[in-house]
Amino acid sequence: MPQPESPPSDLGSNELIPSGSAVEVGGPENITVTDARAGRDLSITQTILQAPKPKPTLPPYTPHNLPERTTSAERFVGRSQELEQLKSLLTPEGSRAYLTGMGGVGKSELAIQHAYDSLDLYRVGILRLDARQGLDAMALQVVTFCRGVFPDLALPEDKSPSELLPLCWSQWPASTNPPEPVLLILDDQRGDKGGYGAERKLLEGLPPRFRRLITQRETAPTNAQAMVLPQLEREASLELLALQAGEGGTVRLKAEEQAADGLCSEVGDLPLALVLLGARLAERPDLRLEQLLADLQAKGAAAKALQQGHPELGAKLGVVEALLISWEPLTDPAKSLLLLLSVMAPALIPWELVEACRLPELVVEEGSAFGDQQAELLRAQFLERSGPGLYQLHPLVRQFLRLQSQGQLELVARWRKQLAAAVAGVCRERIPQTLTLEQVQALETVLPHIQLVAMQLAEELDEVNLLWPTGGLARVAEHQAAFAVALKWRQLALEQIDHRLGPNHPATASALNNLATLLYYTNRLAEAEALMRRALSIDEASSGNDHPNLAKSLNNLAQLLKATNRLAEAEPLMARVVEIFAISLGNEHPNVATALNNLAQLLQATNRLVEAEPLMRRALAIDKASYGKDHPTVAIDLNNLAALLQATNRLAEAEPLMRRALAIDEASYGNDHPMVAICLNNLAKLLHVTNRLAEAEPLMARGFAIFWKCLGFDHPNTKSVGDNYIALLQEMGLPEPEIQAKLQALISTT
Repeated sequence: MPQPESPPSDLGSNELIPSGSAVEVGGPENITVTDARAGRDLSITQTILQAPKPKPTLPPYTPHNLPERTTSAERFVGRSQELEQLKSLLTPEGSRAYLTGMGGVGKSELAIQHAYDSLDLYRVGILRLDARQGLDAMALQVVTFCRGVFPDLALPEDKSPSELLPLCWSQWPASTNPPEPVLLILDDQRGDKGGYGAERKLLEGLPPRFRRLITQRETAPTNAQAMVLPQLEREASLELLALQAGEGGTVRLKAEEQAADGLCSEVGDLPLALVLLGARLAERPDLRLEQLLADLQAKGAAAKALQQGHPELGAKLGVVEALLISWEPLTDPAKSLLLLLSVMAPALIPWELVEACRLPELVVEEGSAFGDQQAELLRAQFLERSGPGLYQLHPLVRQFLRLQSQGQLELVARWRKQLAAAVAGVCRERIPQTLTLEQVQALETVLPHIQLVAMQLAEELDEVNLLWPTGGLARVAEHQAAFAVALKWRQLALEQIDHRLGPNHPATASALNNLATLLYYTNRLAEAEALMRRALSIDEASSGNDHPNLAKSLNNLAQLLKATNRLAEAEPLMARVVEIFAISLGNEHPNVATALNNLAQLLQATNRLVEAEPLMRRALAIDKASYGKDHPTVAIDLNNLAALLQATNRLAEAEPLMRRALAIDEASYGNDHPMVAICLNNLAKLLHVTNRLAEAEPLMARGFAIFWKCLGFDHPNTKSVGDNYIALLQEMGLPEPEIQAKLQALISTT
């Protein structure tokens, strides 16, 4: 008997699977069901529950991918303070700290040392990524690490590493609640738009439990938590060098302490270079430190000891390779600026001097021809700011630039010429014949660059500027009473000008006169006279009868004749000097004042005081108008007038002038200059005459000590003031032994 047909099942409500159907097990999906009886296909959506994957477990150790620790904690010298600072920066949840510094300063090594020191803190993982390889390579590193250390993580095989990054961050295992911190090191990141863009994409969705430490050569972004890693202190540098030099390293450094210090100085205490130098010493146990230093000084960054890397010591690259990584991304204008800086002296660089070197084609924007390039070099940490307007290059950067300049010889030659011209301009504008203490102090940072031009770049100067660098340096030395140094510069100036322009050029006469004046001041009168007469002969032949150059030569010779008591010869020369200056320069010119003063002193020496006084007063008026009332030239005028007033027994008028002159010279030269000693002697003599012996004694003693120190015992000024002091002490009633004891005490203290 036939069976009745079954009604269609309500699969949607009863979730019945007909007998005889085939089912693929899976997640929620459309399932094709074949009903054997009905002979039709039914499409059904249903949920198939799966057993959950096991929770990822942590290994029994701190998982990390750090390179092997090449330096043990106890041998990692000179960075304890930086390790503590880094630890502090990474303490808050979600920390993002930058560790910056020039190539070779030890950023990566410091990061690794911190990581090893913190294995217990970062119990759930430390991941170090090579940031210079780019986003895709870093993503692959992350995924490879996670799959290797946490195999239970649900990381699909059909997605790219970049797509898997959010899953890696969000599924990173933890064993506590709240979860433990993870340390993520992005090592050697590029501090530019590309580097920061890769960082942002890499760390999208990063939970706050991750502490991020980023090392990069460029400066950190504004307002970021950052630490700039400095060079090592010298004591730590020597310790590192000794450790890397192998067995007996400390003994070797102790045996050649000066050479060891020189090695550290030559490489600017850069850790990478010290490791390489130490390795060289370890390889060659009989190599003397002074031999290694000599090679380093001769070859710089190209020295063999700095070329070879030592990965086993944590120094993967040589110095040149390390610096090339920072050099190559620079723009051409920034590289050009570095070449300019490299031809300047190895000292602090005043930026105003850099600006003065700009090439004609450079455009000045926002007050600078190098603003953008300067900012680029500061970011790359090729250039270091040392104070307002002051910058410097690391010694090895300077040596590295020597190598780079070999392919840019034409550009370097242009910069050498620009630097020489700029320095000559500084000397012309900022080093007058008579300097003040304030002016000398303002020159402090530019003096090394003037010295460089005077000694090494004189060939880059034209005829007009040739004497300015050596002359400027001589004037500064004379102001500081460093007469031996001044003599060196005056002699060099004469050699350079004679070689360039010949023995009969007017500039040669100027160099002769300058040298002769210094010889005259240091009491080498016979030598001075010969040079003065030669200069006068050149000027008479080349300048004409009414030229200021001729007047200068006549003036100098007249002063020497007066000093050697040939007054009758000196007077007509001096009168002619006044006439030439007045005609050629005008009656109110400072040179006229100098000539008037010199003539007046000569008249005073011949007891023609009435004639001398108006000349002195006129000279004083001209110099006050020309220089101001506080200039050292005005002090000379005041002193001379006071001496004349004293000679005419007008002591009450003379004393305030002497005190005023002393105050000006102390402010202009400092307390220990011969010009100050002259004022002290003159005032003490006046006090002696007015019977104020106790007041006069310390002034006279101080003047004698200054002359002894600056000019020596054989100089006439020293002898004269010494005689004055002895006479004063005798009048005070001191016995001879006590007088000799006072003199000896002054000499011994100077």
